[in-house]
Amino acid sequence: MVSSRRLLWAAPLLFAWLGPPSATAGPADRPALRFEGGTGPEVPLAPDQYRPRFDPGGQAWESWEYAFRFPNGYTLLAQFQISNLGLGSHRGLVVGIILGPDGRSTLIKNGRARDSWTYEAPGQGCTLKIAKHVLSLEPPRHRLHVQNSQGEFTVEAESLTPSLRAGRIRLDASRFYDLTVLAPRLKARGSARFPGGPLLDLGEGVGVALRSYSNLADYQQAASVFRFHSFDPGVQLSLAEITTTAKHGSERLGFLWMVRGSRVVFRSYDVDRRFTLTRRDAAGPGYPVPQALTLGAGRPDPAVSGQAKLELRRRDDLLGWLDSALVRFVVRQFSHPVQYVFDAEYAFDVETGGVREKLTGRALALCSILNHPRKDRPW
Repeated sequence: MVSSRRLLWAAPLLFAWLGPPSATAGPADRPALRFEGGTGPEVPLAPDQYRPRFDPGGQAWESWEYAFRFPNGYTLLAQFQISNLGLGSHRGLVVGIILGPDGRSTLIKNGRARDSWTYEAPGQGCTLKIAKHVLSLEPPRHRLHVQNSQGEFTVEAESLTPSLRAGRIRLDASRFYDLTVLAPRLKARGSARFPGGPLLDLGEGVGVALRSYSNLADYQQAASVFRFHSFDPGVQLSLAEITTTAKHGSERLGFLWMVRGSRVVFRSYDVDRRFTLTRRDAAGPGYPVPQALTLGAGRPDPAVSGQAKLELRRRDDLLGWLDSALVRFVVRQFSHPVQYVFDAEYAFDVETGGVREKLTGRALALCSILNHPRKDRPW
């Protein structure tokens, strides 16, 4: 991937290419930061919520991010992105990660100029083909194939629940960040291969799919992006969160939802997530890496409350993926993005339909840090 700056599977994967920062409105001109226009659950899913928009010019980017977990302990992460950031418009970008139950992991990545990848929109569907990577969407069906010399995986999935529209955060009069939960939960069947190894049938698992797009470079809109997904039987919980840059008030905005079977049983923007323990990353730029968190959502009586311990599974210094030393040097003057992937041992008390219960298990957490968090704000 020629210029990764955004890992949004919470990041999701924040891709950014070299380009001058855009002007943004000052605090007095900025509207209150919140998600606007949220709806759902929605059936059927509107095509503009999952098809590429191909916004012209500017710094527009759009992404499709997926996370899957299988009973044998394998986790698969994928993000497809179209980006105008930097040199060239509508570049296609793909990143995939395989996490094995034994701690092994591999990274699969590619980027292509617009004339080197294809897009089709037959019927109500759409298909992106970038190098050997394919994303096919015809809701409720999702198909992904990610492959290069570093490994491969294929997932056939179907939405268990209708989509959710989290909405749009208006960072100033013309700049925004937009989020849709394409599939709050997916049933999936997958296969995966580590480099040099056999193709493994992973059986049936569970996943989640999100769609986001923006017309502002990642390092200008976000200090960090955080995702948390539990996939254990019973009630399953997800949090999608963005913390804005200091210029935009260092505001932490989250969207939380819970799923039971084929129903979304709770959703909320009233989310209080706090990292209660951090450890300084020994590698540059020395970010405070989260080790534990507390989580609450809903008022006056929280529908979700509890805590989780985070165990680091993978760290990616995204600037190390850039091919050009000169570009790496220049981009680092604006931002130094690092992606952290965790296993999360959690214990939450939740209330759905008037019934209180305790959720425990191991979840997936992802944190992309693009800029140092403010020291005078709870991290």
